[in-house]
Parts: sequence; C-alpha cells; structure tokens
Amino acid sequence: MINLPNPRLFLDTIHLQEAKASSEIENIITTNDDLYQLVISEKKIENSATKEVLSYKDALWLGLERLDSRPFITTNLCIEIVQCIKQNTAGIRVTPGTTLSNTKGEVIYTPASGENVIREKHFCQFS
Repeated sequence: MINLPNPRLFLDTIHLQEAKASSEIENIITTNDDLYQLVISEKKIENSATKEVLSYKDALWLGLERLDSRPFITTNLCIEIVQCIKQNTAGIRVTPGTTLSNTKGEVIYTPASGENVIREKHFCQFS
C-alpha cells in the first residue's frame, strides 16, 4: 500500500483537472502549465480564465464539505458554489435568454430561467 504524505494534494490535482475540463465546456480555456504554476506560486492571478478554473476547483471542495455536513443539494448551496466560482455575491441570474452553444453556434443547453422557477425545484438528498 502506498502512503501519500499529503493525500489532499493528490485529490486537489484531480479536482483541478475536473475544473479545467468543466470550464472548457463554457469556453473558459487555460493550460495545465498556467494552472500548476499558479497553484505552487504566490503570484497574483492575471489570466481571468486561469483564475476562474482555480475558483472552480475551490468550489468543488466547498460543495464536498457542505455535502459532508448536510447531504442535500439546495438552491442556496448552488448559489454559494457559484459565488465561490465567480468570486462575487450575486444570486440567481435574473436575465432570461442564457444558452450554451457548441462551436457551430447550435444551442446545446438552455438552463432554467427565473428565480421562482429555480427555487420551486426540489432539492436532492444523498445518502
């Protein structure tokens, strides 16, 4: 059996790769070099895409910690996670018409719109 001196560092790398891949779906592109250089350095983050990917990784950890203490995905938890990614205190998006498109410009996903619609959705429980 291998004993890692810092298992969180290994898991952090996995979360960082997940954050990078998930961000690419939203056309937020950065490189592994930029990510790892910023993770190990004390430099100020200048590249906005890299900054958002690092925030996404932090949001993954935040979500896992919250689910450990309360195994429910709620609207407020989702808001807290997005605030962590975006580094702001915004709530649910109120501007209608948000879509995700592929490289051909075809709409591939239209998220729910409107705070009332989103808040009426039921939460999920994990066991």
